[in-house]
Amino acid sequence: MKAKRIITSLAAASLCAAALSSCSEAELMYLDFSKEIADWNVFTGTGEMAIELNNETLADFINDVSGATSVSASDIPFEKLSMAYTASADYDNSIYDIDLDITVDDNSPYTLNFYVDTEKVIFDKSVLDSVRQFLDDYNITDTNISYILDFTDEYFKDYDSIEIPFEYSNADMEFKNANMSRELIKAVSDFMSTAFDGYETSSYELNGENGVKAVFNYDNVVSAISDLFEYYINNSDKINAAWNDFTVEFSEFMNNTYPNEADDSDLSEQLKLPTVDEVKEMQAQFNSLVNDKSFNPLKDLLMNSEYGFEVEKVSDTSYNSNSYIDLNYKGNDLAYITTTETDNKLDQLEKKDYNSYVISYENEIIDKDFDKWLDENHPVKSADITWNKGNEHCAISYIRDGSYIDRSYTMLINIDDYIYVPMRQLVEGMGYSVEWDEQNKKAYVMNGNDRFDMTTVMVGDTTYIKVRDLEKMGIKVDYQEDGTGTGTIKCTASLDKAA
Repeated sequence: MKAKRIITSLAAASLCAAALSSCSEAELMYLDFSKEIADWNVFTGTGEMAIELNNETLADFINDVSGATSVSASDIPFEKLSMAYTASADYDNSIYDIDLDITVDDNSPYTLNFYVDTEKVIFDKSVLDSVRQFLDDYNITDTNISYILDFTDEYFKDYDSIEIPFEYSNADMEFKNANMSRELIKAVSDFMSTAFDGYETSSYELNGENGVKAVFNYDNVVSAISDLFEYYINNSDKINAAWNDFTVEFSEFMNNTYPNEADDSDLSEQLKLPTVDEVKEMQAQFNSLVNDKSFNPLKDLLMNSEYGFEVEKVSDTSYNSNSYIDLNYKGNDLAYITTTETDNKLDQLEKKDYNSYVISYENEIIDKDFDKWLDENHPVKSADITWNKGNEHCAISYIRDGSYIDRSYTMLINIDDYIYVPMRQLVEGMGYSVEWDEQNKKAYVMNGNDRFDMTTVMVGDTTYIKVRDLEKMGIKVDYQEDGTGTGTIKCTASLDKAA
């Protein structure tokens, strides 16, 4: 889907949500706050989010929604989660710098720090410690991840961060998207203050001279939506006039932002408001839903839950905010979520110096070094060749110590009930090498200076090896069949690889 159409859809959704804010004095102040913050080019936000769950109630809710009884409280991985963060942004230069400390239950925080601009993303190496800590906290034994972490610690020991360049620079698109979000907020605020002048709800109220607070629960949201239907029906001309002004402005902005996607379609048609008759039909459907007394898990959750927030303008360059979500189901606490945040306007972001290892898309040096590190520290102990009888394809699993498995897929050949697979793929995967004798046009398996002559066949340019011949090297070859048509050849090395 075109970017312009995606953003147009997001704009429509934003307007539907914004319509609930109406235009009392408190609500107009809140819209002004949103426009002021949207005008900040550079800012930083510091805050914390905390979640407390009642896992018994949550499991009950999940089972009621899904119609199953398979989820229990013990299946939910945490009861408490908090996230402290500092997020800074420079919209003019499309720079984002984010520091996160995530705490699960009573464990130590997991730290994630990263920096993003139009050309790259940089991760602080602390993320590796957080992954290792997470595995320890939850007793997760994953040899694959452990090997990657051990290799990374050694490979990047002289660096404090890892830089991943983007394959192409998206500076222009990032700048456009940042400006689009800010322009959208301002345009929506202007539309709301004009179209819904005179429409008020009881949700918002002033909180001191420079503050706004609001509480949303089932009753006042239902009341606000009911009033909104009536307001729309009685003021459709005023709303549509403001809407036409908005769509003209928004269409111009979108076409200027995405000139390559300019077409003859009219955004006002895509964002067309419903007619009065259509609104009356929606009103009837809404009233039917509200008056329906049959039990519905989602409706019960909404009827017993509440959301509230407060925003305070501290100065022209600083705002404080906090919010809560109190979720209840069947009269029981389900979750309580709180957030606190301070946003500050900045002149510029503080520049950070990174000692980063740059991962390039143009080479595979890390993959090769990782394979070498694996072979040196965790050599392959065995290889399993698995296939379904009658199938010309097989999977080769190279098993190192622990449970680490490298897996590849290839063709196989059955000659007189003996299995043949590509020689280089099997042998080199097990840590040996292949030597080609040009004079005799023959391939040999090498273990250091020891050369082994194997039974082979050529198929096109590929040499296939008779798997049973690995016994010449002291490798145990064991054929197994599970009775369902799946065959497995286990090749277990009893011969050390020569240096």
